[in-house]
Amino acid sequence: MSKMLEPRRVSIRDIPCWLRESWALFTRRTACFMGISVAYYLLAMSARSLPGLGLLLGILLCQVGAVLMIRLAMAADHSDALAFKPTWGMIRNVLWCLLLLTVVYLVLYVSVLLLTLTFLSPEVLPGNDYAGTALFAAFRWVLPGELAFLILYTGIVVTSLWFLTPLLALHELTLRDAMRLARRAEGRNEGVILAASYLPFLPFVLLFMYSDLSLPLSLLYVPLFAIYQYVSYRHVFLGRRDNKPARARVRAAAPVPVLQSK
Repeated sequence: MSKMLEPRRVSIRDIPCWLRESWALFTRRTACFMGISVAYYLLAMSARSLPGLGLLLGILLCQVGAVLMIRLAMAADHSDALAFKPTWGMIRNVLWCLLLLTVVYLVLYVSVLLLTLTFLSPEVLPGNDYAGTALFAAFRWVLPGELAFLILYTGIVVTSLWFLTPLLALHELTLRDAMRLARRAEGRNEGVILAASYLPFLPFVLLFMYSDLSLPLSLLYVPLFAIYQYVSYRHVFLGRRDNKPARARVRAAAPVPVLQSK
């Protein structure tokens, strides 16, 4: 692993800047980010027809989409075009890692769901009909893409692997090295990452449960989540908090390189 990936300490006061810079990167490639988000939702909807595999594929697709969006965020940051060939090669290289993480996140979700259903069962809390509450109504209505995104987000927060996806997306690292770096970075910035991961997305979770706007909001939140991860990774690992100034794109834009770490 390169010394350039040694994580730095950051301040909780940097979070507003991360949010601002994330939105700025989103506006540089809005159509591309939203196109990937819509494609993810359509694919997740199609995967639902596969019995027993729909949710698994949905979470995997969400992670693949996150890798694409993180690389697109770096391209937008450098005012470059997203090079398809190295991006596709990176996805193929990390696909088995994403599949393993998908299984871990799904197991966590199923375990929590079983505990919740057991706690809310009539035998434990008799006389209460929770099937009619807004929470359960939301989960009956929710689209596969929304649920997969929430499972992925919750899994990342619970496992303290906030930086794992950017590290896998942008560096040629083994899963073990990427997890070690992600843990080290979060350990040095525990309070900052805790606040950064919860505060911006708690409103989305509440709207997801109680609002009819959950679908359009989630279409927007998926790319913003990936960009936000990239911006926080860039500050902690590369020491650059602000975006590079936007410059006009030329036809023969240089491809985004793969950052190699040994």
